[in-house]
Amino acid sequence: MSAHPNQVLFAEGVRLILGSWTALNLAVEMDWSEDGLAEEKFEWLADDVIVDYFSKKGKSIDADEMDEILDQIMKDEFNTILEDDSTYHVGKQLVQLYTQIIQGNYSGIEALRAAKANKKSSAAQESLAGPQSASDDDDDDDDDEEEEEEREE
Repeated sequence: MSAHPNQVLFAEGVRLILGSWTALNLAVEMDWSEDGLAEEKFEWLADDVIVDYFSKKGKSIDADEMDEILDQIMKDEFNTILEDDSTYHVGKQLVQLYTQIIQGNYSGIEALRAAKANKKSSAAQESLAGPQSASDDDDDDDDDEEEEEEREE
């Protein structure tokens, strides 16, 4: 049995939202899971926790409930205590996306896709430009000092 198109879109949106969450991405990249399974836990969080939870509970989920779930998962699975309210903001995004999709409004998923494309484009441009050399930084500092001296005179 294949998934409903809205569920497929929501699952994609969940991955995009989680993929842009700095705290979770750091936890995965740095493997704060203690068992070496951070990437697997990301997949589990996206598919088995969030998508399934919304499939079962639907519109009755609110941002505060998602905040609690995400906060607990970050503590239990990634040994991370967040004090930046990001779990609430991510939970709110998830609830908003779910609500939009079930109402047939796909602007949220389109915006997430565009944001990811823009991020990839920016990263590609940065890698083509290459890192700025230390001497360039020094030149900027010298210019700032010269401007400051001119203002003082």
